[in-house]
Amino acid sequence: ANEESATKSKRISAAWNNKRNLASTRPLTRLAPAWLEFSENKNTFLVNAERACIVKNIFKMCANTCGLWAIAKNLNETKVATFGKSKVWNKSYISKIIHNRAVLGEFQPHKLISGKRKPEGEPIKNYFPVVVEEGLFYLAQAAINERTVNKKGPKGITFSNIFTGLLYCGTCGAKLTLRNRGKLPKGGKTLICNNKLIGVGCTMPDWKYQAVEQLIFQHLYE
Repeated sequence: ANEESATKSKRISAAWNNKRNLASTRPLTRLAPAWLEFSENKNTFLVNAERACIVKNIFKMCANTCGLWAIAKNLNETKVATFGKSKVWNKSYISKIIHNRAVLGEFQPHKLISGKRKPEGEPIKNYFPVVVEEGLFYLAQAAINERTVNKKGPKGITFSNIFTGLLYCGTCGAKLTLRNRGKLPKGGKTLICNNKLIGVGCTMPDWKYQAVEQLIFQHLYE
């Protein structure tokens, strides 16, 4: 039984490697990014022109100093149709698009290892139709890296927001997000409703973070 299982595994692996070698002329899978469609007749990927235009505009906005929240707000306020089941554009989905090298035509095969998807081998170039020029792609990456101030990881002895994940909007129920608007007196840290931030209708005013922190601690003694 073990020998038979090992033989099957080798055959499947060999078949996959053969498919990979032919990937430039024959797709490995029908699955494609949201801005592409698989044509059964032509056995290739076709560009959805409307969605590809949206993707390119996202990269242009990002490269031209628009942050992820601002891009989401722009798309929501101008009523741009979303790609998936969600009715609104959000920061995380836009981030996935901007970091997805499939816009350059690359495809990264994966395999399941202990229930988790892990990259297998090098990305296959010229697999998908290109929808974003390489120069624009890297301009967007550089812009994001430049704007990333509060990175994930250990916080040390200080915290930007000790209430992360705990505060919700009293008007619509969405989570509150911390925004740092620079130095005082004009700037400072504020708590803002996520729905207001992405432009989907909430009118809850921003809260000064320092004031919220002080008010809460005035009533907590332990």
